[in-house]
Amino acid sequence: MSLEEIYFLSQILAAAAIVASLIFVGLEVRQNGVNLHLNTQAMQVSAYHQAIEQVKDAWMQPDLPALIVRARAGDDSFSDTARLRMHILLSAKLFGHEIGMPLAAKKIIDLILWVNGLENNRQFLGEDANISLLKTRPGRLSRQLLGALERPQKHS
Repeated sequence: MSLEEIYFLSQILAAAAIVASLIFVGLEVRQNGVNLHLNTQAMQVSAYHQAIEQVKDAWMQPDLPALIVRARAGDDSFSDTARLRMHILLSAKLFGHEIGMPLAAKKIIDLILWVNGLENNRQFLGEDANISLLKTRPGRLSRQLLGALERPQKHS
């Protein structure tokens, strides 16, 4: 084999090596993109589960029902501390419902599941204390939840 043939063969091998390395890098970049997407979805689902836990924990506070009943009745002895406690617990409960909307829209959680949860909790979420609180919250998700609660309930 002549020196010129060896040179051309080495050029072909070098070009093949470059193509192979570009393919490898492309596959790695693609896999990293897939992993990043999956990690992002996992974090969103985790945030949703944390929000659900927050809602559950707010509902499970033994004084929340009594605070709501006292607020409904216009109890004159309803202290600022009790009103603040109710506001905090209701805020935690509302946040869990707010966070579900964008996740359902992105199909990270099932839309039917989210709508079902909203409809099943409409009676409680639509109470004056919740609606008043939602009206004072500046966030887009609060406005969306308020809009969802103000729309007539769908019956199927």
